Order: sequence, then structure tokens, then C-alpha cells
Amino acid sequence: MIGMNPLSYIRFHWLDEDDDSYFEFRLHKTELTGDWILEITDFVEEDDKENAITLWNTQIKTLKRRLGV
Repeated sequence: MIGMNPLSYIRFHWLDEDDDSYFEFRLHKTELTGDWILEITDFVEEDDKENAITLWNTQIKTLKRRLGV
């Protein structure tokens, strides 16, 4: 973990990466409905983009199932 602010964001750095890349989870609360939005940022090489999208979509699907959403 390289940074965090409770109920705002948490940022991680991959242990096997030497550059400044990271992945981050950010929470936003919408003013209109009061719902929370989860935003995920991940830096990947262009040729790994599709695999990363598939990975995060799978993880989000698992999270929703566990939360009962």
C-alpha cells in the first residue's frame, strides 16, 4: 500500500514492478442519489489491457455476488 484516505481511496504498488505504476480504488458518493461509486484505476502495458479488463470485471462480479448486489 502506498497511499490511502479513508472512505476516499486506497492505492497499491505491484511488488514485482520497478516503475511508478499503481492500482487504486476510489469511492465517490453521488449528490443526486447518495449512492457510492467504486472507481478502479490500473496501469498496464497496452498488450495486457484486455487481460486486465477481464481480471477486474471478474473481481467486480465476485464482489457484487458476495455483497448480494
